[in-house]
Amino acid sequence: MTTTLETRTVAQTIISIFESVFTDNIFKALTTPDVLSVIVFAVFFGLYVASYKPKDGQPNKILGVLDQLNDVLQDMVKMVVKLAPYAVFFMIAGALASATSIIDLLQNVGVLVIAVLVGHGLHTFVTLPALFFFFVRKNPYTYMSKCIPAYTFAFGCASSGATLPVTTSCVEATGEVPTSVARFVLSLGATINMDGSAIYFPACMIFLADTAGYGDQVTAGTLITILLVSTVGAVGASPIPNAGLVMIVTIWEAVFSGIEIPNQVAYLQAIDWLLDRSVTVVNVCGDSLVARIVASMVEGKTDMQAHLLADESYIAAEEPTSGPFEAKGKKEGL
Repeated sequence: MTTTLETRTVAQTIISIFESVFTDNIFKALTTPDVLSVIVFAVFFGLYVASYKPKDGQPNKILGVLDQLNDVLQDMVKMVVKLAPYAVFFMIAGALASATSIIDLLQNVGVLVIAVLVGHGLHTFVTLPALFFFFVRKNPYTYMSKCIPAYTFAFGCASSGATLPVTTSCVEATGEVPTSVARFVLSLGATINMDGSAIYFPACMIFLADTAGYGDQVTAGTLITILLVSTVGAVGASPIPNAGLVMIVTIWEAVFSGIEIPNQVAYLQAIDWLLDRSVTVVNVCGDSLVARIVASMVEGKTDMQAHLLADESYIAAEEPTSGPFEAKGKKEGL
């Protein structure tokens, strides 16, 4: 394992990211931290598998195998999760034993928690409402107050997937989003709209790099790499509790290739129960607001179509019709 970061310019970083999107060997990419190429391949492979129609009306066996494989992997993950508390305890013990200054380390953890919460707060109460007002031209906070039950449930369960029924119910209850739009946008957003995760991951990367002694080696190119990979990684994160921990390790290996992840990652596992709930609230808030924004766009097109239909109906009603005498004359051949 190397102990120094590779120095690259911003241009070199962007070029390397685009080059890593496509791989010439997907099986080799699966054994390396090349997360971007794996995600891109998985998207295309999933689309073609889902659209594949076997001949003679036979079932899609490939899709069936993948569903069963998914069930097996989920059972394996559940078993690992049961052992997680013991693993976290020993990892924290090892991190404390290797720490040169426990007080400084705990201060860094506190700075990380505050930084993530402040970032989430600014995004939730400033950025998202600003976008909402720009597109909808209404008070965003009034709309957000109607979705508080969904935000509360999200904080309690730390899973945007589990919160989806509550979010859908709250958004539909506002009376401002059609049911079809709400179900489509929210279902899609629960899987790919991970605003909170995209804020959480870069902060964790900087925390790990700084506590491991690589903080002075992080360049502008490294920061851009962290931001881009974190954004893509957030899209690929599962909407379940503690899924971000897996992505943190993956992003570290993708950005700091060749450098072993520091023991301080154990502290992230210790505080993830709190920050993951904040991440979920931000994700659900973003989903609900985006659903209203999409509804406003759909409303504009729907109103235009309704206006055109009304004009056509009016024109049809104003067209002259044959009177009774004219019809009688035609019938008698006059």
